[in-house]
Amino acid sequence: MTEENDITTIAGTRSLVDVSDYTNTQMNLDDCVLSKLFDDIILVEYLDENENAEVERNGLVLPGAVVKNLWRKGKVILTGQGVELCKANDIVLFPNDKGILITNVEVENYGKVKKGMFLNERRIFGILRNKHD
Repeated sequence: MTEENDITTIAGTRSLVDVSDYTNTQMNLDDCVLSKLFDDIILVEYLDENENAEVERNGLVLPGAVVKNLWRKGKVILTGQGVELCKANDIVLFPNDKGILITNVEVENYGKVKKGMFLNERRIFGILRNKHD
């Protein structure tokens, strides 16, 4: 890891676009295709939610209504040009209450993201990998 990509060297500055200011909103992009993000914004698709909007944790199934303040696991779909530490297809850990919820968003060269979130990169706790890789 180079010094410019080391989490310990990133200055604690506020992003130009801070999506945590809009956490009580939901985006509707029904008649559009998302092709590009700006700043340090990432689009994450939830990986830990089943078709009934329940989140699974260690074999327990939690209804969607109780997961507002939980951490979530998701796949990075799209990143803005200011993103330095993660890339498309990374699996990340992030708080569920610090972004903008999206549903059924069509992403260019990917397809439809059924449910996910726009986040600032600084909101991510870390990048995950499979133990067996």
